[in-house]
Amino acid sequence: MNKKDGQRLYDVISVGIIVLVAVFSFIRFKYLPQFIDGYYHLSCANAFIASGGWTGIDWWDFAPYGRPNLYPPFYHFLLSLMVSLGIGGLNSLRIAEVSIVPLFFFCLWYIFRKNISRSFSFLFLVVLSSFFSFYSSVSGNIPASFAIIFGVLSWHYLKKKKVISSALFLILAFYTHAGIPWVFVVSLVIMAIFYKEYRRASLGVVLISIISALPFIIHEARYIKYVNLTMLREVKFSHYSILILAAGAAAVIYLIKRKSFFTILFLGYTVGSGIIFIKYPYRFFSAQGMLGVSLLAAYLLYEAQKHIDSNKGWIVFSSVIACFFFIHPTVDLNNGKLETHILNSTYYNIASGKFIKMLEFNSLFYPQYYLPLAKVIRNNSDKFDIITSNIKATAQIFSAVTGRPTAYSVLGEVRGFKKVPRYSAAKIIVWMRPDYRELAYWIRKRGLVEIYENDIALILLNPYYRSKANPIKAKVTFKAAILWTAFFLFIFIIDNAKILTRLNGVFKPGL
Repeated sequence: MNKKDGQRLYDVISVGIIVLVAVFSFIRFKYLPQFIDGYYHLSCANAFIASGGWTGIDWWDFAPYGRPNLYPPFYHFLLSLMVSLGIGGLNSLRIAEVSIVPLFFFCLWYIFRKNISRSFSFLFLVVLSSFFSFYSSVSGNIPASFAIIFGVLSWHYLKKKKVISSALFLILAFYTHAGIPWVFVVSLVIMAIFYKEYRRASLGVVLISIISALPFIIHEARYIKYVNLTMLREVKFSHYSILILAAGAAAVIYLIKRKSFFTILFLGYTVGSGIIFIKYPYRFFSAQGMLGVSLLAAYLLYEAQKHIDSNKGWIVFSSVIACFFFIHPTVDLNNGKLETHILNSTYYNIASGKFIKMLEFNSLFYPQYYLPLAKVIRNNSDKFDIITSNIKATAQIFSAVTGRPTAYSVLGEVRGFKKVPRYSAAKIIVWMRPDYRELAYWIRKRGLVEIYENDIALILLNPYYRSKANPIKAKVTFKAAILWTAFFLFIFIIDNAKILTRLNGVFKPGL
């Protein structure tokens, strides 16, 4: 096989992997939404629709007092659009969770294929997609996944010295996720320090992006006292890829003296992830932080591949790739207990059905139980009546699926303006079994009336509920968001006008 055919083969296999990822994603459609985060995002979208756009106060959660709305709005605008088009809340989440996985891996594969090589993008695709924990995090935290796509696009245009286009995508990242854009900022600062040719361009991108993101950064800073950066429970379920961590560490040693545009960015992303996720080790070792380490690991394999000549060398190299794809051993924390799993690749887990037993792939939605409960809630409450539950997660779920504000929320990183009375503010209470002793206490104390019961919960009506949620008028309306989107596209097109001119030349007469 000649070199050209070999490169084509990398493309064929890569496309096959992406198609496989898409199939794995789409067959799970009816089991979604999978993660509790999705219900929070849908609740935000419901609030956007009720307010007519983005508000600086999250009046929908911790109702009736609310809390600062510190989550960047890109994904919430996207969900609002889908819901407004009549797709429905649950199906909007399902479409987003199903689509983001193949979109994420395709975008990164294609960008690195264009900028480095077909073989590198193939190696990167195998290394990262086979790490099951990262694979599941792509749909588990959609805003972070979008922000990574935007950040890598920013790298792409920086490489072409398109400072404006590079900055535009980093700005998008700032309005999509709170942490990921700062990881990319660190990577660009490190680029400016170690790569003189791109120093001015890198700093220009950082400066333009931060200035453009200042309105939201200032908004976040204004309410910083309400931020609660505590360790999340996810830390007890962290996953550590033995292969990626070992190859990534070796890559740092090997590539430290072989500085190139992308190796500096890969190292910068890894350093930035360590800084931003210092209090969230799960995010570094099991999710978004592993992108940088995986890129370094793939680059090490890419460099090794270029020095393989003998058949024996290719057998060893192919065996390493197969080990990533089919085996991918990990050391895991399962509720704080250390375990080793030899067979833990994405493709093995899904093909064998093992993923059903894993926390990351356990669905939180049980339609046979939840949909009747949701119907009763809607029939016994108005649009701005507050609901709650004895469990935060179910309070968020039923708030999202019924389109009702809630006195609870799962996003514990941002506190409410006031402590919400546990049940007195809510008209409807969804009481999840089996905590009957406490239920009896609250029935006596609040005079709660049972109006529905099924195998998992009771629905209680609070005849003495205090108030309703009060919608807040949007500060950034949907119309304004559309205008900003059009402005973004206009600037992007102008910055890439030479490309458009070159493409237009193909259609000139006589060519």
